[in-house]
Order: sequence, then C-alpha cells, then structure tokens
Amino acid sequence: MKTRVTIIDLARAADVSVSTVDRIMNKRGPVQRATAEHVLAVAQEIGFTGVPSLRQRLSEDAPAKTLGFVLNKRERHLYGSFAKALADATVASTKIKGKAIIRHVDEMSPRSIADALLGLADECDVIAGVCIEHPRVNQAVHELAMRGIPFWALLSDLSAPHRAGFIGTNGWKLGRTAGWFMSRLCPPNSTIALLMGSEQYLCQKDYESGFVNYLREVQSDFAMLPPQQTMEDDETAYRLTKRLLDENGSLTGIFMGGGGIDGVVRALQERPSQKINVVSAEISDLTPKHLIDEVIDVALSHEFGRVATLAVQTMESSIISHVPGVPVIHSVPMKISLRENL
Repeated sequence: MKTRVTIIDLARAADVSVSTVDRIMNKRGPVQRATAEHVLAVAQEIGFTGVPSLRQRLSEDAPAKTLGFVLNKRERHLYGSFAKALADATVASTKIKGKAIIRHVDEMSPRSIADALLGLADECDVIAGVCIEHPRVNQAVHELAMRGIPFWALLSDLSAPHRAGFIGTNGWKLGRTAGWFMSRLCPPNSTIALLMGSEQYLCQKDYESGFVNYLREVQSDFAMLPPQQTMEDDETAYRLTKRLLDENGSLTGIFMGGGGIDGVVRALQERPSQKINVVSAEISDLTPKHLIDEVIDVALSHEFGRVATLAVQTMESSIISHVPGVPVIHSVPMKISLRENL
C-alpha cells in the first residue's frame, strides 16, 4: 500500500510539471507566485510531507510585516486560545513574512483599550482586536486610519466609521439560535434569566436582542427577567446566579451571553436538585466537561481557528494591496456544541 505522497503525486494533483515543483522547493528557477501558492494549497490538501519547505520558500520572498492584536485578559480561556490561533495563522502566512504582537488588556476600560491600540501603532502595519464600543475606542481607530494603519474589529463589531471591517459570527443570528434552543428546553410558563458579560460589547447587545426577538416572535409564555451584567467575571456571575436561584423559584433557564460561564456552573452545581437549562455564548476549557455532565445544555461560540485564519488573510491583503475601501464584513458561521457532538 502506498502511504507516502511524492513530488510526482503532488505535480499530478496540482496539474503542473515535476520540474515546477522542484523549482519551487529548491529555488532552481523563477515560478509565478500564483502557481507556487496553488501548489502549496494542493500539497496541504493531499498531505505532502514537504509542506513546511514549500511554505518557507514562499515566505522567503514575501515582505516582512507585523500584525498587532488587542484582546481581553489572557487568563480567560477564550482569549488565550484565540491569541494562539492568531499567532499560528500569522506565522503560517505565505503572502507576508509575518510577526504577531498580541496585547492582552486586563482592565476592560475604554482608555486601556485605546492606549493598547495606539501603543501598537509604532510597531505594526495593521491591527485587529476585540474591543468594547466607546467614543474613545472609536477615536483611537480614527487615529490609526489617519496614520495609514488599517484596523479590523474581531468577534464584536464597532461603530467606528474608519474601521477596515469586521470578522466574526453574526450576533443577531447567534441570539436567535439561543432563543430557539431555550424555547425547546424549558417548559411553558417558566422564568428565563439573561446574564450578559458587558453591554459595551456590541455583539452581546446583538445576542440579547436576537434572543428576546425570537421568543417574542414565537409568542412564548416565558417570563423574562431583566438582563444583568457579569462584567466578564466568573465570581460576579457566581453571585448573580446564586441570587437568581434564591429569588426565583420558577426559574428554569439561563442564557449566558458573555463572560462568566464557569461562575454560573459553580452556582448551579451547588444546587444539584434544581435543574436549570443553560444556553451559553461563552466557552471555557471546562465547557466540554460541563456539557457531558449536562450542567450546560448548549454552547454557541465563534469558530476561533476560522476567524483567526480569515483575519490574517484579510489583514495581509489590506496591507499588500494598499487599496482603502468601504468596511468589509466577514461573517463566520457559529459553532454549536452539544454533549452528543463533542
């Protein structure tokens, strides 16, 4: 049985000559960049072992560029995983010889985020980040644009007119999807609680709006409690959930639309006799266990690997082409995690 993919196999699959593959791998002569990128894509698809060599040859001739990223605190699983995905995608690029600089903002304040964005301006060719909506942040994006540095909003969009675009999941669809699940999990005439991380994230406002819109659209008879904010903090989410359980005997569902899901789970695990259906838009490294234990019923999330790859591809294109235009929106389908599809 043939197990090793050879140069001959690669040339046949890519519809090029063996000498063309050889020229790319060993730099024996000129090859059009589009052809080289096509050969690399095919090599990755068929499992050719020389992919690292092909990628290195392509990146050697690529311009050196630095990509900057501003993210929330590193301790949160979501942002630690996302940071690694962004760094890996930057290094894997063949259009640029990429370097990633990642700034984690511990304090979720407009000034901290704006300072982080502007602090990257002297080092980076293009910047992207997960930012709250605030005039100070929008002004920082404007200042970057005036300096010729494109900015892309990731995961949560901004109203900043000078942003280059947005890459992430459609928040309205995610919220309506959460409503769809909740309407099927909870019995009639029950009470539903909404816990949001921070309303300063536009994506979370969309989660909330979509969720409420769906339940109203289907004329559900659920009683919905006023939304409360966890400030993206597990301890705050824990205290809020305990209070909800103490004060609402008819509570049967919680939609967690932001940071703090592990705090919610901790409070629920202290009341094992009280079954609460949980739909979460926040994931952590413990989410798979919580799904298996049925403390969380549904986890909706961004496909961080896909967002990272698309972000780097979009950012590198913007700095290579140097063609400013209207903001471009890249909507990435959400990931739906259940116990049965882990």
